[in-house]
Amino acid sequence: ARESVAGGRSRCTPNRLSDFHRGSRDMVRRLERHATHEWHDGCVNTVCWTDDGRHIISGSDDTFVCIGEWANGAPKPFKYDSGHRLNIFQAKPLPHSNNKNIVTCGADGEVRVGHLPEGGGRDGLCTRHLGQHGGRAHKLATIPSDADTFLSCGEDGVVLSI
Repeated sequence: ARESVAGGRSRCTPNRLSDFHRGSRDMVRRLERHATHEWHDGCVNTVCWTDDGRHIISGSDDTFVCIGEWANGAPKPFKYDSGHRLNIFQAKPLPHSNNKNIVTCGADGEVRVGHLPEGGGRDGLCTRHLGQHGGRAHKLATIPSDADTFLSCGEDGVVLSI
């Protein structure tokens, strides 16, 4: 149990705090837009934070993945062709990869990984096809303790462990 400032037990656990704010109109009213990015030429279907919270990763109908700083006025993102033939539905970094291995899944049913070069240049950038669903592949789940294994699921009703 968490201790309150006065030394007694606190009734405000992280779950209770989350539940309180989830239904809070006041919290929603205080939300503000901090930045707008025009990195893609199509509908953006996925966005997530990198593990260190310094960058965001996005994927789009344009089949490109972007990795960039979230603040307005930040430099242009690192943008690469994912190798997908159709829309990217999810993109996320593999744990313990220093955000250098980005897994993606998309409307073409493919599950892919992009290996980003050290230093942010294009030399050494490669993408590989890792798995294939019988329909569109919608979601990915990483395993925090395992940088080499992740899951994908698709419209074919299959969960792939890759």
